[in-house]
Amino acid sequence: MKKLTPLVFLLISIVSYGQIDFGSPTAASLGGAVTATAKSWEAIEINPANLGWGDNYPFSMSLANVGINLQGNGLSFSELKQFENHLSDSITPAQRQQMYNAETAPGGVNLNATVTWAAFSFYIPKIGGFAINLTDELFVHAQLNKSAATAISNLLENDTLEAIALIKQDPDLFTNSPTSLLSGSNAGGYHYRELNIDYGRKLLTIKTHGKGTGGASFESSEFTDTTKATRHNVSNPIVIYGGIGVKPIWGLGDYNSNVVGTENYEEGTYVYDNPNYGKELLSNTFTANGHGYGVDLGLSASYKKWKIGASAIDLGKITWTSNSFVNATVEFPSIDSAETFLANNTKVFQYFTARGTGPNYTTQLPSKFRSGISYQPTKWIELSGDFVAPLNTVEGNLLHPYIAAGAYIRVFHFLSLSAGYASEQEFPTVVPVGVFLNFVENVQFFAGTNDLIAYLNPDNGRVISVSFGFKLFGF
Repeated sequence: MKKLTPLVFLLISIVSYGQIDFGSPTAASLGGAVTATAKSWEAIEINPANLGWGDNYPFSMSLANVGINLQGNGLSFSELKQFENHLSDSITPAQRQQMYNAETAPGGVNLNATVTWAAFSFYIPKIGGFAINLTDELFVHAQLNKSAATAISNLLENDTLEAIALIKQDPDLFTNSPTSLLSGSNAGGYHYRELNIDYGRKLLTIKTHGKGTGGASFESSEFTDTTKATRHNVSNPIVIYGGIGVKPIWGLGDYNSNVVGTENYEEGTYVYDNPNYGKELLSNTFTANGHGYGVDLGLSASYKKWKIGASAIDLGKITWTSNSFVNATVEFPSIDSAETFLANNTKVFQYFTARGTGPNYTTQLPSKFRSGISYQPTKWIELSGDFVAPLNTVEGNLLHPYIAAGAYIRVFHFLSLSAGYASEQEFPTVVPVGVFLNFVENVQFFAGTNDLIAYLNPDNGRVISVSFGFKLFGF
């Protein structure tokens, strides 16, 4: 048991609801400040209205975009490295305290992973832009209160009899009314696959005065006649765009548990319990226990070198078939001894024990509101800022609103850099960065992180992440 302690405890502490959602993997290096900058296929799940912009690529595509993000106030990069180096050893008191901190930190720790297998878009003048991608979304959490974290730490670090002895000696753990032992703790996560189909177009052009004033961005401005564009014959209209995205969803796995007082409410089901899923993986790509839908709505506008945008994303739900739990509620009765407690509550540790015995249930998607602004002073530089807020309180969603600012700089024809800043109530200073390399014409590789601080100052950084992928532009 001792040899497995760091690994098991770390898996348990991949916890809680989201703090900062940076959007797609390609948006990670800007801290998610992309509502008024994302275009072509990158606008999917950010703002579908941007697909109507005239400066979108006529055709673009991408493969294998991956983003992995671990956030937590109680767990830094250096602490993770210590656990990795001691997976086969007993942990020290200091490491035990670090794991306890990770379990009980405000907001806990999140693990989010997004894989966009393929994406493409095309733009047709006077009709608009279309984009499609196939994405997998994974989220895992498990929030423990202080008493539960202490009890589990005792059980994992010691032999069973030694752990029971420690629990008996602790008056906060060993009581005749164990209501507070787990109350407030929760665990869960989900894995689903979505096919996003988005469309955006220009809705309205509002002409403004300003001939000869200069400062127009030719990509989004209109010429006053058919002659060659100059600063004297380009007007600066306000152009408004709208967009919509629809997404059929296949839910591959879901689990949620929430302890309130003396009751543990549990629901869960997963496709991997179906033996035919693994045996016929290719033919059963969309075999799933959950089916649902989602909708993304967006608006954006451009004026000279400015753009603004707003969107509501992930409006929808998933209905899961056959709750896998024998009992959806587990009672925690009064106990006279730790042995009695463990004997009477073994169901707490029974996950996915009986497939197909419970009723269907529905979970909402983690809906969000995004708004942003961008300014492009030159074709080499683009500046942006965003405000993002949750629209519901379901698992996987933000706990609090956050703000972000970013800059994308094209240094050379083959090299571009991005950097930014993001801030949320529990994470006041996050510094995302990214590198974009054009190895050959129309093929770009990108790599980035949500927070450079986690690597430059591994004792303080609390957002440990990496994102990478390929952007392929056809013409």
